[in-house]
Amino acid sequence: MWGCTPDFGSTTAESEDSFTPNMIKSPSLLCVKDLYIQHDSRPGSDTTSIRTGLRDEEESGPDWFRNMDPDTITPVKDDYKSRETVGGCTIESRFDPVPISSGVSSEVVNERKSSVKTPVSSSPSVNLDDDIDRAFDQRVEQLLSYLCFRERLNDLRWKSIILSMAKEIAQTVKIDVAKRHDHMNILTYVHVKKLFVDQKEPKAELIWGVVCNKSVAHKSMEEPLKDASVMIVAGSIEYERIPGRLSTLEPILNQEVEFLTKQVERILSRRPSVLLVEGNVSRLALDLLRHAGVRVVVNVSLRVLQRIARSTGADILPSSDAQLIQQNIGFCPHFSQRTVVFKDGRHKILLVFNECHPDRGCSVLLKGPDARELRVVKRILLFLTSIQYSSLLEKAFLNMFNVRISFQISNCEVCEARREAISENNEKSDFEKSLLSSVLSASPFLYYEPPYLESVKGRNCSLIPYFNLPVYHFYTNEDFDARQSEEENEVQCCLDRQCPISVPATPRHYYSINGARNAGKMDDLNSFRALGGAIFKKRLRSRRLKSSVQSDSKERQRSRCLRHDMLDPYVHQRVAVLFGSFSAKSPNAPYFCVRPWVVLLQQVL
Repeated sequence: MWGCTPDFGSTTAESEDSFTPNMIKSPSLLCVKDLYIQHDSRPGSDTTSIRTGLRDEEESGPDWFRNMDPDTITPVKDDYKSRETVGGCTIESRFDPVPISSGVSSEVVNERKSSVKTPVSSSPSVNLDDDIDRAFDQRVEQLLSYLCFRERLNDLRWKSIILSMAKEIAQTVKIDVAKRHDHMNILTYVHVKKLFVDQKEPKAELIWGVVCNKSVAHKSMEEPLKDASVMIVAGSIEYERIPGRLSTLEPILNQEVEFLTKQVERILSRRPSVLLVEGNVSRLALDLLRHAGVRVVVNVSLRVLQRIARSTGADILPSSDAQLIQQNIGFCPHFSQRTVVFKDGRHKILLVFNECHPDRGCSVLLKGPDARELRVVKRILLFLTSIQYSSLLEKAFLNMFNVRISFQISNCEVCEARREAISENNEKSDFEKSLLSSVLSASPFLYYEPPYLESVKGRNCSLIPYFNLPVYHFYTNEDFDARQSEEENEVQCCLDRQCPISVPATPRHYYSINGARNAGKMDDLNSFRALGGAIFKKRLRSRRLKSSVQSDSKERQRSRCLRHDMLDPYVHQRVAVLFGSFSAKSPNAPYFCVRPWVVLLQQVL
């Protein structure tokens, strides 16, 4: 950024009058106003002096600049400010952005200077009489409508659901980086599940806790439980004293019962009602826990265990034979198991840990008849939740300094002149029209001006032929419709792969009827063993589905990279910085110590 050192104890007028050529600094060290002052105060600011100054100051410039024809340089001389003192107050006139050439008379110049232009509001769509909260709410609603238009969300009943739920989540879930060492992104503690069910009305259920795709280890444990105490074990509850080593069978059979009985007694001494185990649980230990009335859930991933531990306040025990003295047992007000029937006939079992600490995290169940809409709603809900949380942080920052919305004319004449030039431009390109109708930020104080190459002067720039046209690619309605059809085909392919394959009632092999005792050929017997059963169909189908989904996701990401949208709100929530490291004392000089590369700073939400 350009900056200059303020001159304390002197007015602006005095600093301008006392400006001498000895005070001339490098242009890179001056702000915009000082550049104009230095240009006006330079003696002999005609074409010759400009050429001489450019030769002296830009000797180290690039070759294309040093080889530029000097005749193309035109003198530009504008009076920076005109001041009138009325009653001891200094009145400043507005900056005239039009350059003054030698062919214009002084009367025309004075007439243009005397006319004061009407200032342009910096936030035209915000009602200045409303407070800050209302301004943020209006901008979030505009952003939601823009996202629904881009994502082609036809069922507008989702808008009120998404808006209310995102606002409630952002206001309830608390991030404590200092004490709990939480992650700064609120989406880390928000989990969304899509349920493709056969119902007309779209619904969303907010659960202050955890929902996971698991089931209890026995049917007798399916009943709901209130005020449950939760114990979490990372490992397995089975007899294996030395993992990874072989041992004889006799000591295992003699010591297994005694070892598992002691382990179960140590677990029951903490009086848990729900036991979550990362690994497997021995059948003997499972029977002992079931008779004691403990709900057991096995083969739970570590990520799900961490979410449950955060919501319930439980500690994750490294193994069942570790010390239980320092472990905290979690608490869950309501524990239950649900069975959801999908629209295509599939069943899914969910474990629900509800009514836990609301500030620790939540889970959302989206229910609807359209699979593509569920995917779109999930994407918008997560994005809008992060936007709402970012708005809360910005409002807290503004309230900390007691900031209120008020109309104020910008002090930068250059910015005002540029804004007026943009507003007075009647020949707007397609990109400028799309930019005006787009919403790229949740802050009501941020507005994006069209880039220079999309302005009237930029379109007539001599460097345009060196760029690939269009310079700024953006999606149109045809692109949105094409992406919608592409997502619908992708979702339909996934649903077709997930449909259950019926096992044929008739046997598929000759040996299934007559037996294989009298098999004469070893090849036929091996073929029956490999292909005669149907128990591996589910496993093969899941592998095929996983590989196809991964390949489709890679192709989709590759296609999106080729068709980048400049007006995508998801992309504008990050900051791109060109980072590099250079030192003249480095042995790599004059090369970079660290080559320049683009660093994407994700918005901390």
